[in-house]
This record gives sequence, structure tokens and C-alpha cells, in this order.
Amino acid sequence: MKLTQERVAKALTKTGAMVAETAKLLGVSRQSLYLFLQRYPELQQLRTEIEDEMLDEAEGHLATAVRNGDLDACMYYLSTKGKNRGFTTSVEIVRTA
Repeated sequence: MKLTQERVAKALTKTGAMVAETAKLLGVSRQSLYLFLQRYPELQQLRTEIEDEMLDEAEGHLATAVRNGDLDACMYYLSTKGKNRGFTTSVEIVRTA
């Protein structure tokens, strides 16, 4: 079936804008879907908006897990958001002359 903006928009929404799943749902290759998306900036914008909504949802779940005392969630949050307070998993090596 031919790709249309409406079909692609519905598929992006249904799959959470995951390209591989969207392409599979539409019966096309990922490459074909990428090429179609490049032709329609409004579909690219829709994809970005859906991805942003997913990020917001994930952040909300992470915040809930931290508030509930989930140790793994707390450690992850501190290692990513608490770097300015010294919480990090990387080691900084300073060379002096």
C-alpha cells in the first residue's frame, strides 16, 4: 500500500515514533520511511513531538521511582543529574607538571 502522510502519522503515533516498528507496520523498509519523512517536515515534527512525550513519560516514571526509594533509580538519577554535586561513575585524572 502506498505511503501517505496520514498513514505515516497514524503509524508513528501508534508505535511511539519508533522507526523500525513504524516501517514494519506500514510494510516498508526503514530506509523508505526515512526518505518519506525527509520529504515532509510536518511528519518530522510529529516524530520529534512523540519522542519528547516519551521522554517526559520516562522522566516521570523515574521521578516516581526515586520518590518511592528505588535504589537503582536513585543511583541512576544521581549519576546523571547529580554530577555537579560530585555523584559520578567516571574518574577524572588530573595531570600536574
